[in-house]
Amino acid sequence: MHHRGAVLECAPLRLDRTEHDARTWDIAGGAQSRLLVLDQVQDPQNLGAILRSSYFLGVDHVALTKSNSAPPTPAVSRVSCGALELLAAEKRLHVIKGSTAEFIAGLNERGWATFATHLGQDAQGPEVLTRRGCAALVLGNEETGVREHVVNACTGNVAISKGRAAIAPSRAASQVDSLNVSASAAILLHFLSQRS
Repeated sequence: MHHRGAVLECAPLRLDRTEHDARTWDIAGGAQSRLLVLDQVQDPQNLGAILRSSYFLGVDHVALTKSNSAPPTPAVSRVSCGALELLAAEKRLHVIKGSTAEFIAGLNERGWATFATHLGQDAQGPEVLTRRGCAALVLGNEETGVREHVVNACTGNVAISKGRAAIAPSRAASQVDSLNVSASAAILLHFLSQRS
């Protein structure tokens, strides 16, 4: 690559470190704030795709767990198509310092609706994300999903219904029982963006 005599010196990307006490976190976005919490998403490709969808669909803030999460690497940046840098520059990308469950509990105390992606019997459809008020959506690890204690801290569960079983029930349909976390994120964030 020819640099044409120009050199740019850059500092490493720094993310805001959010105290786990959400009661004192001043979240911009007003009465209809939308927050995405990523609970130990480890794959850089997934993180980049989720950040891209988040920015495109108007999520106000994204919070990552401190441990067992993909760091903001060049791979994440490439897949995010600039969303990583935009969210960081706008101070909308955060790392939760303490317990994710305590962070969620703090949001609950402030009147937020908090939803974990979970396939439990009490899971509601994505349309629940379009209701009024502040809402946080929690997406989990690629293999294990949202950790149980984080699910228990949320005020509700949300799941995407499987279309294949309704179209053509078969044994093969039961073998593909979930979506990639970045695909789930895009679908659910579309509903969250409709929140009025």
